[in-house]
Amino acid sequence: LWRESTSVFMTSGHGGCGPLGLALAADRRGFAVEAFVSDPVNLFVETVRSPVKREVIRLVEVGFLEDLTARGIVPATVAPGLDDLDAWMADGVVPLVLISSYRLTGDKAPHWVVVTDADDRFVYVHDPYVDIELGHTETDSMGIPIRRDEFARMTRYGRGRHFATLILRNREESAP
Repeated sequence: LWRESTSVFMTSGHGGCGPLGLALAADRRGFAVEAFVSDPVNLFVETVRSPVKREVIRLVEVGFLEDLTARGIVPATVAPGLDDLDAWMADGVVPLVLISSYRLTGDKAPHWVVVTDADDRFVYVHDPYVDIELGHTETDSMGIPIRRDEFARMTRYGRGRHFATLILRNREESAP
């Protein structure tokens, strides 16, 4: 999913993936998808210095949006709250949330995590990134507890206080 949806140029290293490309890749693989984004085509443009790269990102996102719309998926521009995440998880839904990783790692980049559980004090996430060079193991990135108030702050990133959340369901379970 990640490789297919990569649309973000980085100054070095791997690119990142935006919510529309990720939603499109998940839909192509048979998931029912709901997307919540602050701005469907301008989430990452402000972080790219090169005008050419900004235009490429914009064009890719516009293409993803057209493809999603053709598939009947129209991103909502309202931010889901923690109560929404709780309700979705109670229904067995997998929320993917784009967070600011600053409070976790000190890195000011947006980063996707999977919300695996929540209780009255914490939201638990699985972070797919494992830094083997720092001696981390896969279990270090599983079930990370984050205070609910902290998690709510982490779901906004950048100067524009952007947000993105994807809800994935098994298509068969979501059919009426």
